[in-house]
Amino acid sequence: MQAFAGTTGRIEAALRLCPNFLRPATARQYAAAAKKFSFENTRKICIVLQMQKGKRMPRIRNSELRKFEKSLPIALLRAREATTRLFKPFIESHDLTMPQWRVLRALAEADALDAKTLAERCVILPPSLTRIFRCLTQRGFIAQVDCNDARRHMVRLTDEGRALFEDVVQESEPSYKQLADAFGPERLDTLLDLLNDLRNTVQTMSDPVEDMPPLRKVAGGR
Repeated sequence: MQAFAGTTGRIEAALRLCPNFLRPATARQYAAAAKKFSFENTRKICIVLQMQKGKRMPRIRNSELRKFEKSLPIALLRAREATTRLFKPFIESHDLTMPQWRVLRALAEADALDAKTLAERCVILPPSLTRIFRCLTQRGFIAQVDCNDARRHMVRLTDEGRALFEDVVQESEPSYKQLADAFGPERLDTLLDLLNDLRNTVQTMSDPVEDMPPLRKVAGGR
């Protein structure tokens, strides 16, 4: 279950960045991404170039567009939904939502984390994270930590929160082991590495064109 949280977290992070692939991008941006994202499956990651330094490129005909099964955002979304369905019952049985679990999962590996760090690691929008903090605090699973910087909201797991985390892990571990055995432990590790590479590649690309529309909110990020 611990590795599962890492898998879905990486898929979620990569999925959130995928709209960038569907926006105008310069040839320089593409070249930088291709250079940094240099592993065997690079050819499977398709970036649509619609603009090159202000000059619009020829439209891609429908016959030339990659097939639905080869769409990167769709593939990431479907993988996320499939893995989520496998483990969601264990989380819901404790009256938790998936975003709430991601917060508990992140805090389980740290003494305390601030709201900004949690929002980034768990792929949750700040307003939604505030509501999650309120709910988990009321249930006694997390507690605020005193901080010298009043602008930082630091929280940690309580003993009750850690006990809950351990219960979910113990209950779901057999399902995770079954998944790892079926998919292959080495392939799973490789997948996690590739998802990290993909996310890092997109994040290190040049700044987008100024007139690009803002990112849409990601479903499930609440």
